[in-house]
Amino acid sequence: MVSSGGQTGPRTLQCVAHAVAVRTTAHATWAERASDWLASRPYVLYLVLVPLVPLVFLGYGTDVDTWNVRSSASSIRAGHYVISRPPGALVHEAATAVLDPVAGSVATNLASLAAAAAILYLLPSVLRRAGAKHAELATLAVVANPFFIVSATSLIDALWAIAFLLGGVEAAQRRRPWLAGILWALAIGCRLDMVLLVIAYLVADALVRRSVTKQAVVSGAVAGVLGCALFVPAWLSVGRSADFLENTFGSPTLAGLFGRWVLKQALFIGLPALIVLAVGWRSLVEGVRRWHSSTLLAFAVIGGLLQEALFFRLPWKFTHLLPVLVCVVIVFALVPRTRPEWFMALAATQLLWGVIAVRTVVPNVRDQATRARFDLSVVAGPLVSDIRCRVDDHGVPPHASPADENARALALYRCTNNWAYGSDVDVPTSP
Repeated sequence: MVSSGGQTGPRTLQCVAHAVAVRTTAHATWAERASDWLASRPYVLYLVLVPLVPLVFLGYGTDVDTWNVRSSASSIRAGHYVISRPPGALVHEAATAVLDPVAGSVATNLASLAAAAAILYLLPSVLRRAGAKHAELATLAVVANPFFIVSATSLIDALWAIAFLLGGVEAAQRRRPWLAGILWALAIGCRLDMVLLVIAYLVADALVRRSVTKQAVVSGAVAGVLGCALFVPAWLSVGRSADFLENTFGSPTLAGLFGRWVLKQALFIGLPALIVLAVGWRSLVEGVRRWHSSTLLAFAVIGGLLQEALFFRLPWKFTHLLPVLVCVVIVFALVPRTRPEWFMALAATQLLWGVIAVRTVVPNVRDQATRARFDLSVVAGPLVSDIRCRVDDHGVPPHASPADENARALALYRCTNNWAYGSDVDVPTSP
């Protein structure tokens, strides 16, 4: 077992490593063993997408902008680009222009499912490279969110943007700055708010390294130049003005913004999951304190705060909070004290919320509320509501006029959000 030179030989090292592994496994909890099993079989993660396949065949989905995106795609095919909604999403719109004529909603929804599959690969990969112990379980805590599932099976750009963003992060970790910049530009081209997360990563890298590397300059420059170029068509489409950047959310009071910011985040993740987050508060605090220990951790802290600030100003769709969830889970995953049971609990409670939800208050007008009233109700969760509305709408023949199609999209959006706002709540005339 010992080499002739008195040094430990390879055989000895293997035996010692095996003995340590046996002792570690013997003292591991069931959750730790499950995490290790999943880490050794990462392909199992993709099985969680199998139950979602039937949802791909239920039409374009209940997002309010489904018709707007399809209309923009039609304009691209006709050679005169019109943005789907400010500020435009050229990457997603152009992809829809290619996919929609091929197989309609099935093609566009399969593309969203492919984006979800990419996240299932990329998020554990970047977490493992940064030293996370339970990367696969952390990923499940993101995938279990009901709005992730809805986005994975609908004509929505949220997962496209996150997949491109994480692809850029992995490319940056692998020191491929040109690829990182291109992928980040595509993320920005899907959703302009991704620029905040790209900036967050570049700033985090500079702060942790205490210097600006050549690779960061290259990736940032490529992302900036290509990202701006992707919005040139939107700028041209509105007469070469900045009108494409205007939003239609309005200017509510500070109290109104705060109320929507709090309520929508609680509805996004669910009351049971909020309890799980509260239980793990020590890990969150430790992660924030240790932000300077790794670029990915610093990115998650800075990026999460920037996304929260943006959502405070524009508390619009629930899917806009998905990047925040990714950042929060990254923080927890990079803190050694976070137990695997915690990730399992976060995943389970979010799945439960997707099926059964508890509504406490409802606004007087959706997304333009000036007041709210108490309305304690146990209702079907957001995932069940989305499926029910899509099933009820499935098979309805396409309407002849754009106005009818837009009205149909608004009706589906109202239907799917009844769980949160109540069916008797007024709906604004335009999103």
